[in-house]
Amino acid sequence: MSKFQQDGITICSLGGFQKWPSSAQHSFTPHKCGLRIVKQFTSHYKDYLQKFNGKPIQMPVRILTSPKEGKYNDGYDNENHDLIIRQYDKLYNSKKNITYICEALLGSGTFGQVIKCSIEGTKQQVAIKIIKNQCAFHQQQKIEIRVLRTLQTFSKEQNIQKNCIIQLNDQFLHKKHACLVFPLMAQNLLEVMKTNKYEGFSVSLVRKFLNQIVTGLTVAELCGVVHADLKPENIMIEQKQPILDDCNLQIIDFGSSCFLNEKHPYIYIQSRFYRAPEIILENRNYTTKIDIWSLGCIAVELLLGSPLFPCWDQYSCLERIIQVTSPIITKQGYVKNAPASLKYFNQLQNDTFQLKSREQFTAEYPQIQTKEGYNSTHPIKKLTDLAQYYNQQSTKDQPTFNQFIDFVQKCLEWEPNARMSAQDASQHPFLTGQNQGFEINIDLEDLFAKLDTQSNQSSTSSFYEDQPEF
Repeated sequence: MSKFQQDGITICSLGGFQKWPSSAQHSFTPHKCGLRIVKQFTSHYKDYLQKFNGKPIQMPVRILTSPKEGKYNDGYDNENHDLIIRQYDKLYNSKKNITYICEALLGSGTFGQVIKCSIEGTKQQVAIKIIKNQCAFHQQQKIEIRVLRTLQTFSKEQNIQKNCIIQLNDQFLHKKHACLVFPLMAQNLLEVMKTNKYEGFSVSLVRKFLNQIVTGLTVAELCGVVHADLKPENIMIEQKQPILDDCNLQIIDFGSSCFLNEKHPYIYIQSRFYRAPEIILENRNYTTKIDIWSLGCIAVELLLGSPLFPCWDQYSCLERIIQVTSPIITKQGYVKNAPASLKYFNQLQNDTFQLKSREQFTAEYPQIQTKEGYNSTHPIKKLTDLAQYYNQQSTKDQPTFNQFIDFVQKCLEWEPNARMSAQDASQHPFLTGQNQGFEINIDLEDLFAKLDTQSNQSSTSSFYEDQPEF
């Protein structure tokens, strides 16, 4: 380390003695002396480092995708068929001449990954869902795009200003990967609950949240769309608000969704904590009522701060559901006809079904590992215990809380046909104080015909034209 003098001040040069630039030859006023020295030293030392040994310094590039090693698609994809994304990579939509600059990883899953991006030349930020480069995911993504376009067209035609469903802003191919562009949201409801230390929210705030979720589900129901993965992580807040009462919610991730009038491609759907009984029993003829079941689970979780049906596997899910709802399933037609009914239930007299004991189930299916349910952080063992929870925790009026319990019970009916519809939910007394609900008559065949015409005239029809054969 060497030193030299400048205006009576000793400067250290970490890389060896260097003559201070002539631009520094001026007098320093006392109050600016330190700041100028730091700025000039930083600039001088940076230039020196870049010329060190005659080689420019290469800054490390942060890779957002894991694993980061290329294996497929000429090395662009990793072993999971995810596109390997680096910070500041550019995604280009040639049809619209828009460039998106990758900034951070927002999340990843079975479908692929979601990247936070900015639009080049603007300050606008978006979230881009980059789908895995595999045939099954491309086919499902076609359905997701049709679903989102259907919901957007319906909302526009019915003049629904806030449909509480995420908007698809753009779509394009990049290195054989489908890219879907959405508005950037602030955080999801699970993150909000975590910030609240999982203590749950007031009944009035839960009602405001549910009103918006039900609005989105009503739009989906009227369009014949099943979301099939409704959970707190898939309900986003548009912007962080200091007061949650003022926030706007949007339902996201229609990657597992389907139309009622089409063949349902999957049976293994919905996250465990929010999975309807008919899905556990492998009934392929499911409807939008599975989303209503998830809605009931979410409603209680928002109030309590923890899941109503925490479980490890299919059996423990049924075990917990039956514990909370009813110990014996009586005259449930869909249980009797479900493919997996006798796997989990014993059929008694008079078309009555009783869940097999854990010992019987493990003896009959030793290859299936089961675990006892999670240790719940709340005291709710049955839905009727919510009244006890109210007496201990809530300061809101009793009639409103009774309406909440009734709302949840109608969401968590075992028989799908007895379960509330989304339109019924929007008219329920618990919600009508904020939202009177709405009835809309629409010819779905006419809507789908319009969408088909639009798709033939838009880039949607050519969305996969560059996709290779599988």
